[in-house]
Amino acid sequence: MADTHRFEVTDDKSANWAFQKLAEIKPKKDEMLKKYKVFIDQAEEWREKEIGKLNDREAYFQGMIESYRLTLPDKKVNVPAGQTIVSHRKKVEYEESDLIEFVKNNHPDYIRQEVNKADFKKIIKPSQDGKYVDEDGQIVKGMHYEKAETVTYKTN
Repeated sequence: MADTHRFEVTDDKSANWAFQKLAEIKPKKDEMLKKYKVFIDQAEEWREKEIGKLNDREAYFQGMIESYRLTLPDKKVNVPAGQTIVSHRKKVEYEESDLIEFVKNNHPDYIRQEVNKADFKKIIKPSQDGKYVDEDGQIVKGMHYEKAETVTYKTN
C-alpha cells in the first residue's frame, strides 16, 4: 500500500522549507513571462506588417472604385461583386454649459446626477462600525464597508 502522507507545515523548520520552495517559483515565473513577452512582441510585429500590407491593398482597390464612382451621374456603383453606399451624417458639437442650462430649464427629465466617488472618498473617513463620516462628522448615508483580510506571501 502506498504512503499517502502529505507534507504539512507544522513548525518553523517546515515553514522555512515551504518558503524556500515558494521562492524558487518566482524566478521561473519571471523567465516564463519574459519569453511570453518576446513571443507576443514578435507576433504583434508580424501582425502589424501583414495587416499593413492588406490595408494598403484595400485602400488601392477602394481608391480605384472611388475614382470610377465619381464619374457616374448618380455617384453610386452597384455591380454583382459589390456596391458603394454613400451616407451623410451630421457631426454634432456641444457647448456643455449652455446645453446643461437649457436642458435643466426645459427638459429636466434628461439631466442625470452622479457622485464623483473617487473624489468624494478623499474627503470622508471610515468609522469603527463599518460606516463613513464626512469632515463635519456626519454619517454618510448610502455607503458602508466590510473588513476583508488579505494575506501576502513574500519570499526573501
